[in-house]
Amino acid sequence: MNWFKQWMKNLAEALGAVLVAILVGIGIVLYLLLCPIEMLRYHRTPYYKATKRKYKPFAVNTWHTDIYNHLAKKGTPFEYHYSKDCEYFVLNDQVLLPGFEAQQVKQLESMWYLELEDDGAARLKLVETVVAEERACIPEKHQNLPVKLLIFNPSDEYIDDDYALCQQCPYLTCYDSVNDM
Repeated sequence: MNWFKQWMKNLAEALGAVLVAILVGIGIVLYLLLCPIEMLRYHRTPYYKATKRKYKPFAVNTWHTDIYNHLAKKGTPFEYHYSKDCEYFVLNDQVLLPGFEAQQVKQLESMWYLELEDDGAARLKLVETVVAEERACIPEKHQNLPVKLLIFNPSDEYIDDDYALCQQCPYLTCYDSVNDM
């Protein structure tokens, strides 16, 4: 009877390995089919035409690309700056730093915090500190402008309370969507 258990165990391991190999293979084939389409979409965006930044996988769907494309198509006057340290927009005489979410914002005893992941562990950091750290990488010509973190209203109805809280924070600029900018 032991030989039968061993045989079943070996069969299950072999089937598992085959299934994983098939799934990985399908993923690679899909990526190879979709990557050229994604690259074409990226190279046709106003973001690429202005910045000439090299394509990275899924670059069409990043906050920076999405915001830039929308503002450029809408004709809104704005500036976009990027370096290896930070990327930001200058819009309505303020520096906006995208990439933060409403769920990250917490208010404890009248202090505003961002919940950031650090080596897999969540930790709270003062929003003022995050803004000050980001200000350090902003060039001199924009140092006199107010720096704010850019938050969009998530479409998930369970976290609307987080968005309502974000609208009260003086260090955040909140929009319902990119279309409202």
